Amino acid sequence: MKQLKYMKCMVFFMLVFAPLHLLSNPVKREKIKLDYRYKKFIQEVSPIITPTEKKIFYKLKTNKEREEFVKLFWAQRDPTPLTPENEFKEEYYKRLKYVNNIFGREEGKPGWATERGKYYLLLGPPKTIDRYDGMGRLYPTEVWFYSVSPKYGVPAAFNLVFYKPDWSNEYLLYSPNQDGPGALIGAFSGDKNDYKSAYEYVKTWSPALAPTTISLIPTENATEINSPPLSNITLVNNIKNIPRKQIDENYIERYYELKPKVEVDYSLRYVESKGLLFYTIEQAKKVGFVNILIQPKRFSIERYNDKFYTKIGIIIKLYDKKTGRELISFNKEQFLNFNKKQVFELKRRKINIGLKFPVIFDRSIKLLVFIKNHASKEYFILEKEINLPNPYKKNYIIDQIVTFRFKKVGTYNLKRPFQVHDIVLSPSINNEFYGGEKAYLVVGVNSVNKVVNKLKLTYYGSKGNKADKEENIAIIPRKVSYITMDLSEKVKRFGYHKIRMELLNNDISLDTKDFSFLLSPLKSPLKPFMIFPQFKELNIKDIFYFIAKEYFKVENHELAKKYVNNILILDSRHSEGIKLKTEILYAEKEYRKGLELINGLLKTDDYTLFLKFFGYYKTGNFEKAVIYGEKLLKNGYEKIGFLNDLGRLYLQLKKKDKAIKIFKKSLEIKNNQEEIKKIIDKIRK
Repeated sequence: MKQLKYMKCMVFFMLVFAPLHLLSNPVKREKIKLDYRYKKFIQEVSPIITPTEKKIFYKLKTNKEREEFVKLFWAQRDPTPLTPENEFKEEYYKRLKYVNNIFGREEGKPGWATERGKYYLLLGPPKTIDRYDGMGRLYPTEVWFYSVSPKYGVPAAFNLVFYKPDWSNEYLLYSPNQDGPGALIGAFSGDKNDYKSAYEYVKTWSPALAPTTISLIPTENATEINSPPLSNITLVNNIKNIPRKQIDENYIERYYELKPKVEVDYSLRYVESKGLLFYTIEQAKKVGFVNILIQPKRFSIERYNDKFYTKIGIIIKLYDKKTGRELISFNKEQFLNFNKKQVFELKRRKINIGLKFPVIFDRSIKLLVFIKNHASKEYFILEKEINLPNPYKKNYIIDQIVTFRFKKVGTYNLKRPFQVHDIVLSPSINNEFYGGEKAYLVVGVNSVNKVVNKLKLTYYGSKGNKADKEENIAIIPRKVSYITMDLSEKVKRFGYHKIRMELLNNDISLDTKDFSFLLSPLKSPLKPFMIFPQFKELNIKDIFYFIAKEYFKVENHELAKKYVNNILILDSRHSEGIKLKTEILYAEKEYRKGLELINGLLKTDDYTLFLKFFGYYKTGNFEKAVIYGEKLLKNGYEKIGFLNDLGRLYLQLKKKDKAIKIFKKSLEIKNNQEEIKKIIDKIRK
């Protein structure tokens, strides 16, 4: 019997205590000094804070970050984010007041730290509480009955049992598997490890309590007293995991990863999403585009009278993978309007948002897309890496995609995402399709010369590397071709499949690419509702500007100048083009040419003023440089590079006090500038 008891304890330990215990939530961390208010916060929310949230909290360095964390913590749990009240927070502090007043006083420690307090804060007040006290040698015992929604993986009805071992002041949670009925009996004359005799003793004094000492689930008919069902362990484990099911705990990691890149409002709530990229080339303009598809888990709209709408904020950022340097940042806010039929469809189907953005060739880049939905105060993101080929160097397969349908539209729309030549695609977000439905594979091919004559496709089934069939498709003699084939006619067996694509000159392989997709045996869901915000900025001048800017940031001045010159041929007054060409000239130390160009621009925004300041400074006209520098200071322009240049300029003009003042301002923004500290010391000496 003792051996059986030992084995049960070991099973209980492995199932319950080996996973992270969310109610005590131990996290390895360095010792940090917290203000009392943050210590108090982390103690009070200990029953509901998740391991990920706690890990991030102990990484924070400043009180400002901790204050932001607290706001974000509650905002993520707000059931009605568009109202000023946070019902979850209000209910939680109502419970906290109760457990501190009642359980805290009874047990002589803060209510949130008691066993009963933790479960009360997590689950709320029970439907009923049955108290058993003064019954023979039974320790004081309480049975809490809950009837809850089973959405968090717990039964619709269950009990929790608390008892005071040795008639102490503190109630502990009882476990039928770990403790057994004998744990509820003091000075028991029998063997406490004998479940049956202990059960009979409890039953003698309280027939109502006895069944609960074996099973915490009332509907479960537990007939084997010596082996309480493992459902008890599962129940307690699932209760402890409720905080992780109430929210997507990844929100906090995503928030602090994004914060340095995008200004994320703490009141926004993270929504999980799927994403897909498809790279295309517009041949006539020699421009490459990344087509972006994002499918959020949920998407809300607002209603005003008979109008249905939302406003979305879109940020697209490109980073050079090699250096991590930001190449471009594009910000856009756009209203989306819906009719009644579309609103009905949105309730039944997922939504796919399609975007398009120009990218440079022959580079590995990281893409960040951040979308904020103003209607629901929620955001979703897509982060992916793209290897961009160079169309001028070799024949190659551009990219491929699975699409549910394609539609010929007659003309090419430069702004439309997922359009190749005169065909608009409706992509599958996971490159999958379902039995009985149409699906097409679209492959882009770039043939620089006429040596390419065919595309060979080898189909591999779901069972391994054995080829099922081969197919050869003739390539039209043009530089960029998009080939469409019916996958649903060629692939019939369910499972994952692979296609090897080879670009051939007769039998010589010029490029090879493998592509996997899924034919799912599941019932086909309703196709997503597609929206394609089209940016007015995707006109040819602005496309050239984005590409020129990207090339400039990767220090390819030759191609940057080529594209910016194309802009100024189309529009000699294009202000962003003039500023970018000035930057390129300055980078090549052509300061006089750059200054002459920027002086022809009448615009007086801060960056134009800075370029004039920098040009005069570098060409030795310090008096004029100071005029523009002080205008920028007055406007609150406080970029570190500008402040340091202005400080050096004041030194050139023997204005040491002003120089020290400007250098100090620079150090306030970024303190670890050792060179600037040395300059200040040198001035003072």
